[in-house]
Amino acid sequence: MKNLSFNFRWARSFSLPIVFAVLGWTSSNLEAQEFNGGPGSLSAAVVKALGSKVVVFEHNAQQLMVPASALKVATSAMALELLGPEFRFKTEFFICGTVEAGVLHGHLLVRGGGDPTLGSSYFAETLPEGVLDRVQQVLKAEGVERVSGKILLDLDLYKGDPYPDGRLWEDMANYYGAAPSALSWRDNSFDMYLQSPPEVGGAATLIDHSLGAEAPAFNTRVVAAANNKDSAYIYGHPDADRWAIRGSIPVGRSSFRIRGALPHPAFVFGRELQQRLGAKGVGLWEKAETGCGANLRGVATYQSPPLLDILRVVNQRSHNLMADHLFLECARRAGKAYDWKEARQVFMDFWRARVAVEGLRIKDGSGLSPLNLVNAQFLNEVLDYMYHSEHWPAFRSTLAVGGVSGTLKGMWTSDEFRGRVFAKSGSMQGSITYCGYLQGPKGEWQSFVVMADRFSADPALVRQGMESFVADRLRAMNK
Repeated sequence: MKNLSFNFRWARSFSLPIVFAVLGWTSSNLEAQEFNGGPGSLSAAVVKALGSKVVVFEHNAQQLMVPASALKVATSAMALELLGPEFRFKTEFFICGTVEAGVLHGHLLVRGGGDPTLGSSYFAETLPEGVLDRVQQVLKAEGVERVSGKILLDLDLYKGDPYPDGRLWEDMANYYGAAPSALSWRDNSFDMYLQSPPEVGGAATLIDHSLGAEAPAFNTRVVAAANNKDSAYIYGHPDADRWAIRGSIPVGRSSFRIRGALPHPAFVFGRELQQRLGAKGVGLWEKAETGCGANLRGVATYQSPPLLDILRVVNQRSHNLMADHLFLECARRAGKAYDWKEARQVFMDFWRARVAVEGLRIKDGSGLSPLNLVNAQFLNEVLDYMYHSEHWPAFRSTLAVGGVSGTLKGMWTSDEFRGRVFAKSGSMQGSITYCGYLQGPKGEWQSFVVMADRFSADPALVRQGMESFVADRLRAMNK
């Protein structure tokens, strides 16, 4: 099979002797043709020397393309600038009633603060059992060991539509498409276990899940396949009574795990806390009904890990839920509603004041929507802006490192390149983007953006071409 590589036509206005000097490439490297990802594909790339601000390579920089998860670079940069590296989300606990002999005669109120890390598996200090233990310990210190009333959930922070415009139906019920909540819990995800027969094409069966008694009914239309891939997808909506599971899982598995999006994460948290405290039930906080009002007394505030730690998960593990929570939180910090529409406007206003944003279309902060459109110039200018920001060292530390960590651990692994690429990747069907920084042997830095969109070629070959392009850039920096 033909080996695809990232090739570009040079702009006629470039002076070849100057280009040779800047890039250190031979003329054979310049005998380039358009990158071929298949009929109708698009490609773009920008490379910039950040010290001199010289653009040393540019191709299709204005072409609008789908960034996928590479959009998280702009979202995380905005969050770092607006919120600061030490920002922490807060979840507040209040009691309404009197405490006697270890019993709260009244209700316990939990006020959601939009914390995406509550009960998350990505931090040792946020694991579900540990969170519940700490809440229980704080309440015990206040004399509360049992609650005679209810666990009330204050979800006023976020009452808008759970999903942003452009969220695909096939993404919404899967773990990576989980929607933000005023009270998120367990990464807003749950586990399902399927069993597949020994014959290819045979029907798999659902044998267990972690949703509890209030789970919707499931129609399982999953078959056994002769591969090792998880190609089973969940289709549903939080308010739907019946969900579907379609696709395939490997043949001959007695218990194969897939992950879905929790329909109502706040209530799952409330039920788990209810079991710890012996409360009568879980309900939404309605001031008129509970009669608490001014009688509420704050007893505890649970804080998330600092923003910088969250951003490392966002960019190195490409965590969509955390990115979208930060997208919404930036709207609140700007004095706007915790709402997708407001967050989109805050995003555009923030970057318009700093870089060129003409033509951009933004639907979410995670990049999961295929309706997002940006160009290579925008991503490169974001990288350039952050290089000159006071938060540059912190921002760089959130990115995956080639050959070392995150989504780039398997790329640029040779001794020559390992540890010299700091970047965010993004991919979905027909689209791949890499953007970040390249470090030279003398400490010099270049920003780079490489994008491919609408391609029909094998994604592995497209990715290989991008990796080769960046490797050539690193070699040029050695000269």
